[in-house]
Amino acid sequence: MVVHLSPPERPLSGGLWWRWAGARPWIRVYHGAPDRLATGRRRFGPIERFDPHTPPDPSPADCPAGRSVIYLGDSLRTAAAEVFGAHRLALVCPRYRVAALVPRDEVMVQNLRGTGAMMIGGLPAMNVGDIPRRETQAWARAIHDDRPAHPRVCGVRYTSAYAGGVSLALWDTAPAIVVARALGHAQDLALADSRLYPRLLTVLAPLNIEVRTITSDDCPRCARSP
Repeated sequence: MVVHLSPPERPLSGGLWWRWAGARPWIRVYHGAPDRLATGRRRFGPIERFDPHTPPDPSPADCPAGRSVIYLGDSLRTAAAEVFGAHRLALVCPRYRVAALVPRDEVMVQNLRGTGAMMIGGLPAMNVGDIPRRETQAWARAIHDDRPAHPRVCGVRYTSAYAGGVSLALWDTAPAIVVARALGHAQDLALADSRLYPRLLTVLAPLNIEVRTITSDDCPRCARSP
């Protein structure tokens, strides 16, 4: 059932904030390319739930205001489910990667979990509900501009629609993020890496998301990317 959100009443104020101090990495699953790095923020939009982009109507485009976004999950399960959950199928080509990321400085985001959405006039369903993207994106733009809970709000914290975990959408106003390191190694691996792929199968199986490896020639994403 499709749920509709009322437009945000501007300016937004109050609500809850959440701080990411960087001690614990968050996870990104992404389709890599020479010009698409683990820490890269997407300027093309709006596409996803909390994209704050302001391109000319009616189609997504490179944001003329320079706005951008990167989505992270609190675990491999959450991050992978956000990428593959809509189709319940993970076609893992050699370009798909997973990275553990940490911020260079403290990150403050608007917390939409629990009562957080209600406290700024929204609905809890904006986290996970079947809501037209243009409506959640209008709220993303309002939060981006008004920073209701804290002057340094630079994104949102919300409940994953597919895995029930926690996700972050960080915008162009957020501090730089970098790939975490462990034992001297950057934590940015191919999703099909033998050290990681069995874990991917394990975490997605309870969500009924089928996982298959494919070649780049068979990958729809690779076909759209040079």
